[in-house]
Amino acid sequence: MTDQDEARIWDIVDRVRICMVATHDGGAIRARPMIALNDRDDGCIWFLSDARTHKEGEIRDDPRACVTFSAPDNGDYLALSGRIASTAERQRIAELWNPGADAWFPGGAGDPNVRALCFEPEQAEYWDEPGNQMAMKVELDRARQRGERPQIGAHGKVTLG
Repeated sequence: MTDQDEARIWDIVDRVRICMVATHDGGAIRARPMIALNDRDDGCIWFLSDARTHKEGEIRDDPRACVTFSAPDNGDYLALSGRIASTAERQRIAELWNPGADAWFPGGAGDPNVRALCFEPEQAEYWDEPGNQMAMKVELDRARQRGERPQIGAHGKVTLG
């Protein structure tokens, strides 16, 4: 891993922000869209969540999680695996609070059901495809006609932490 690879990962998190957070529900895997609140210094991606949801129990029973980001218009794709934990720490929740959170929690940061989830990525895989979907289609067609693998941008696997 290079510092450039790690920076690319955090840059995708910053740019895309809306992601799918997948947790374990017994033998099943459940995913839901959430808004990522990036903290590069802590090496953590934070989320605001509701204690009354199923994911609280899922996280308690099995902290392994996967977080995926996808922005096809920008060619950004990122899959992170790691561990996630929930906290009711009011100071952390207040630090993460933002105007968008008011829509989900009208009681504000003091709502006793608000939780902060800290996802600590351990492994990352990214695909960074420059250009738009039309350029990708042209490259896929070119590669297929020539019997080659398409050249569609950067790809990397990174160990974090």
